[in-house]
Amino acid sequence: MVATDFLQALQYFLNILPGNVTSDLIALLTFSVTLCTLITRFWKEPDNKNRLHKLWSFINFLASFKFPKKACEYQEKMMKRKLFRSLYYHEHWFAEW
Repeated sequence: MVATDFLQALQYFLNILPGNVTSDLIALLTFSVTLCTLITRFWKEPDNKNRLHKLWSFINFLASFKFPKKACEYQEKMMKRKLFRSLYYHEHWFAEW
């Protein structure tokens, strides 16, 4: 429901602007997200103490619209679940064997 409200607000906002301005904004936004995605693909995350870490975090946010710390926590959580599931299935397989 929130996504629908957001899309309706975006559609309303884009309808107010002239067509050439709207197309320029969409092209600029698409280009910037694509460029940030390419940058994050080939640029490894620097240390937290490094000055460039803030720049990397901002570029990563523009590319994925997720904060890197939350994304890492989510990945760790999913890896723990996968490990737990694999151990669980191995124990049951071994007990049945």
